[in-house]
Amino acid sequence: MPAFSYNRGALLDRIAAFVRDAAGPSARLTVDVGGDIDVCIDAALTEFSREVPREAADPDTLATGNGTRSIPLGEIAPSWVADFSSALELEYPVDELPPTFLDKRNWTVDAACSRVLLASAITDGESVRLRYTVRHAVEGFADGTATTISAALWPAFACLCAAYACVSLQAVNTGTTDGTLGAEISNFRTKAQERSDLERKLRDRYASLLGTKQNDSSVPTFGVGFINHDLDDWTGETYFHRRPGAD
Repeated sequence: MPAFSYNRGALLDRIAAFVRDAAGPSARLTVDVGGDIDVCIDAALTEFSREVPREAADPDTLATGNGTRSIPLGEIAPSWVADFSSALELEYPVDELPPTFLDKRNWTVDAACSRVLLASAITDGESVRLRYTVRHAVEGFADGTATTISAALWPAFACLCAAYACVSLQAVNTGTTDGTLGAEISNFRTKAQERSDLERKLRDRYASLLGTKQNDSSVPTFGVGFINHDLDDWTGETYFHRRPGAD
């Protein structure tokens, strides 16, 4: 049996297995690059990355002190993601065992996220290293060259992506003009409610697999054991298609 691939294609298959409807309504979500499902994956990546922090993988990036109390953020944190990344620790001096970190009361990142400000100047010529968070990546999605989500948490992430897909489908149907027949109006509203229910179930499963409760800001606790990749035996017509002319 070939090894399972943790990439965009495998994620699309898992989302499609979750988001189905036996009635087969006309609403569809596009799966081509940059389409509706990519928007859902992007939103899920942001949420997942806040709950399961990923530290930037550039330990060799050092900034050299110049006798001032200010260090350009781009120099010390080249992978910093605007409106997402957060600073964790500032190592100084570097490469000591155990590592030495400055007291967090003595440094900060400015409001514009352009510089690291220090209470005391770094000695001219000495190096500092910043530990900070970045978003997770999925191979084949955006500029992701390798998936950073562990195999154990991949089912949870897939549930979260599918939950966002349900939200998109709700928006499609609730924004659709009601037909002239009462049955057609009722059908659209029923489908929107079904997707709302499925979204809630997917988010409950996501929280369960992640080891957290809904609206719980505590650090996830990861258990070891069997993970069921299927939410339930969902059958019916998938909601995904490609735009006309898409490769």
